[in-house]
Amino acid sequence: MQRFANILCLYSKKEDQAAWEHALHLGKHNRARLTIMDVLDRHPRDYVMTDAGAWQSMHQMTKARCLAYLQKMIAPAKRQGLKVAASVKEGIPSVVLIQEVLRQRHDLVVVSAAARKGIEELIFGSIPSQLMRKCPCPVWVIKSTQKAFARIMAAVDPDPKNRTKNKLNRKILDAAVAMASWEQSSLHVVHAWSSLPQMYLSHGHMSVDQKDILQLSHSIQLSQQQAFHALLAPYYRIWPRLKIHFIKGEPEGVIPRLAGRLKIDLVVMGTVVRTGVAGFIMGSTAEELLPRLNCSLLTLKPDGFRTPIHTSRSH
Repeated sequence: MQRFANILCLYSKKEDQAAWEHALHLGKHNRARLTIMDVLDRHPRDYVMTDAGAWQSMHQMTKARCLAYLQKMIAPAKRQGLKVAASVKEGIPSVVLIQEVLRQRHDLVVVSAAARKGIEELIFGSIPSQLMRKCPCPVWVIKSTQKAFARIMAAVDPDPKNRTKNKLNRKILDAAVAMASWEQSSLHVVHAWSSLPQMYLSHGHMSVDQKDILQLSHSIQLSQQQAFHALLAPYYRIWPRLKIHFIKGEPEGVIPRLAGRLKIDLVVMGTVVRTGVAGFIMGSTAEELLPRLNCSLLTLKPDGFRTPIHTSRSH
């Protein structure tokens, strides 16, 4: 059962309160180290029009006040004996967080779905999106209105011929079972399967026997069902009340519809980023789903994932 031991939480504004509360709750269950962090812009947009000395003085004052505020927030947790620290850094939030993960070996990052946006995020994507693409450890994106996690759903994509993908599927299920155990939640598992022959059925001018295509589609369905149940077999013993959903369709449509219908509070899934021209990092299914989900999202990377972000000296 997965256990998080070193959690990092971004806190920049009051909308991040839910993220911090859930990070604290998870930290207590895991007896984990917790770090709450704010990230300030290194230079404001109108920096060039200000007096450098006056700006530097105000910036240092702001940084000190932010740190004092975070230290006040963590004081009750420290009195309870939790290992909690506060930190204020400077730079692009997503980059700073990933650098901190690499330096301090955090195994979970918790952020609000409404995480602060700056000019970099407008260009390159939101903080949660950037983290889902590039952060090497799991990323938990919390909706600001989230209070509890009574219903959890794991989204998997079994493939007996792909060892890396199936290891990721097991990581997803381990994390979902652990979260459901800590939260005393109901647990659902979904696999959205698609049949490639549907492509041929939609092209009437092609000389392909539809009966053959339907037979192949049925064969694919049976193969996917067998792989799905084989993946879940060990988890039935761990979680006998496991509820499974085997649905035909693309995950971008199936997962948010099912999550909405079941009133899911947390979706757990993998992020396998795609690379485009010259290795440009594009999005993932999880990133595309985030704005469509009315719940929180926990994403995990496959083993061997390497972030393009490198560490630098801390600020």
